[in-house]
Amino acid sequence: EAHLYFGLLPLFILGAALVSVRHRRSVLNRFTATWLLLSVVGIVYATGLLVPLTQHLPGFGFFRGPARWGILAALGVGLIVGKAAGAVLNHRSRARRIIVCSVIFALTAADLWYVSRVESVTVVALLEQSPITRVEQSPVRKILDDYIVTPRVYGPGPNLLNLLGHASVPEYLGIGPAEYYDEELKAPAFQGLTPQFIDWCRRAGITHVVSFENPHVHSFPRGNVPGTRLVWQQPDPFLNPAWARGFNEPIYLTEILQSRARVAFAEPVSGQNVGLTSSKANSATIEAHSSEPATVVMTDLYFPGWSVTVDGEPANGYRFEGMFRAVDVPAGQHTIEWSYHPTSVRNGLWISVLSIFALLSISHVRFWHFNPRRQAISSAE
Repeated sequence: EAHLYFGLLPLFILGAALVSVRHRRSVLNRFTATWLLLSVVGIVYATGLLVPLTQHLPGFGFFRGPARWGILAALGVGLIVGKAAGAVLNHRSRARRIIVCSVIFALTAADLWYVSRVESVTVVALLEQSPITRVEQSPVRKILDDYIVTPRVYGPGPNLLNLLGHASVPEYLGIGPAEYYDEELKAPAFQGLTPQFIDWCRRAGITHVVSFENPHVHSFPRGNVPGTRLVWQQPDPFLNPAWARGFNEPIYLTEILQSRARVAFAEPVSGQNVGLTSSKANSATIEAHSSEPATVVMTDLYFPGWSVTVDGEPANGYRFEGMFRAVDVPAGQHTIEWSYHPTSVRNGLWISVLSIFALLSISHVRFWHFNPRRQAISSAE
């Protein structure tokens, strides 16, 4: 997903800048040395050699692919080249500067365009059509859309399955709240449909599992895994190209039976039904009916800022099983509404307003009372 190539012409200018620094004929000494050092550090880290030492430091575990640190080298080279070109062109006419910059830009753009299409330099698969244009044709999406309850999917490629229009697990690029990494709460490593994995899926509301291999064959060679059902085992016109898989390689979709899905009763009994009627980023609406008092669980993260009402009246929402949202309801038919209004947003808004007011006040005082030009005009009058 990453490479380090910024063109032959910038490389030539970089070499010229370094030579000028060595002979002390340029003002770029300290600037060039700083960014050259940072660029070398970026290249060394991009090899992955330092990952075992730095992966536990804040910020260094964000990207799973260390090659992306080559971006730091590209930035450093770009700044050095820009500074060097600016120093050379500073004493030229405006027309000549425009011509030289245009030539450098055109040659570099042509260089990058050529290299991006040379198979010996980059390993890339150019698709005639973007996979996202085929998402409506996805059989997996149709199965999920027609599912009897609101589904949640577990599968490879974090975040990609969200494009199917349904919630997915795991989280994107390892970015998530602490609960996602708690040893007692997080998903077990996927090694087939083991009893531990299926139990976690049911509790976490996972209704379907997407995999590249038939999990039934690899988990239980003698037949289907109890409590699951294989519902799809064909190529998918959206998922296959999106995951860079062969168009003839099947995608396996397995249903987890008796899962909580997105909403459920904590202790289901006969005569109950519950469903998610609306789900947005900051709100969710649930319709629930029970013949006796019960607890309605929504298998989304309980986080400070979420509040809940039952039939329009404020209710006491709480954390269920260390992670999920829950609220107690009396017997009967009820409408449950969860909404997210974090105090951090309100605090941030007030801080921004006060900061803008302070800056405007300082600017006003600085302009009207400490402006030498204005004072000179006032004295002349």
